[in-house]
Amino acid sequence: MAFHVFRHVEAEQFDAQDIGQLACHFGFSNAGAYQEHVVTCGGSMVSTSVPGLELRVRPRASWERGRKIDIYYRGVLRLPLDQESLRAEREKARADAQEASAKREKARAKREKARADERDARVKQEAARADEQKARADEEKARADEEKACTKRETARADEQDARAKRETARADEEKARADRLAEMLRALGMDPNRP
Repeated sequence: MAFHVFRHVEAEQFDAQDIGQLACHFGFSNAGAYQEHVVTCGGSMVSTSVPGLELRVRPRASWERGRKIDIYYRGVLRLPLDQESLRAEREKARADAQEASAKREKARAKREKARADERDARVKQEAARADEQKARADEEKARADEEKACTKRETARADEQDARAKRETARADEEKARADRLAEMLRALGMDPNRP
């Protein structure tokens, strides 16, 4: 079979410097002309100019319209352009699905973060409320301690006044007893202590 159909080869598979060089790689003597290479069914041609490029003639039973050779690059079968397009579309669809999934994950993570931030804010509010209640309780305790101290001072003052009153009563009782003794002595002398 004569190789002179190269439409399945994609330019991106090679690192040719220009069209003339690429044409020479395929056996063209110069740009615009070509040489035929006769290969039997099931045979192949390995390029000496493009490392890794191999063209294989398919068995006659597997020939399809417009497709009688398989192109291998670095040992990997290159699919026909329509199949490559389909594969690329599938890859794009898979990439789009992954991107959509990533976006959903990102949105879910964002919602989770918002929920976590909300919980954190609630915990902070609760902590602030607890601190406020503790401060109020401390203030109440300080006020109660102050009132207790005030009550103690009042009690001490009342006890002191009571003790003073008792002393005054004892002094008054002592004065009365002295007056009674003096009146008794005067009566014993025959004087009336109640007479002026």
